[in-house]
Amino acid sequence: MKKALLGNGGMAKELSWIKDIEYCYDDSMPFAPECEYLIAVGYPETKRAIIRTISNGIVLANAEIHPMTFIGENVIIGYGSVICAFVSITADTTIGNMASINNSVTIGHDCKIGNMFHASPGAVVSGNVNIGDCVFMGANSVIKEKISVCDDVIIGAGAIVVKDIIEPGKYAGNPAVKL
Repeated sequence: MKKALLGNGGMAKELSWIKDIEYCYDDSMPFAPECEYLIAVGYPETKRAIIRTISNGIVLANAEIHPMTFIGENVIIGYGSVICAFVSITADTTIGNMASINNSVTIGHDCKIGNMFHASPGAVVSGNVNIGDCVFMGANSVIKEKISVCDDVIIGAGAIVVKDIIEPGKYAGNPAVKL
């Protein structure tokens, strides 16, 4: 089956290293049932809107992982996900479907990360962190160890999350607070 990239913005441009992509689609293009898709959209609400506009019959490709990435033992990465260069994902971590992890991200041990997660360049997820679905981490943001983040959260660039986030919304600052 042919592989297609869903998205044509910044995150999709980061994936020029993937050589076997046949098509690049955005939300204005028709769904191609003959393709397996990788999702290359960073902003979760845009990602969710695109997913809603295409058929429920979408087939997600196996995750694409840049060869210059470190993946530890017992790591599971969901379908349709893309992992860029210089990422480190240590042991016993699960990442859901349709995740996009940009360059130089670190994800510690024993993390559980939901579907449609996005980590911008330089983001850090410490060990024993639980992250829900549709969470966006801005550039150089940090989630400290043993923290839980609920669904539908945007963490701003440079923000440092030091306590559980239990309400959806936008968070920024050091320590991160809801805006």
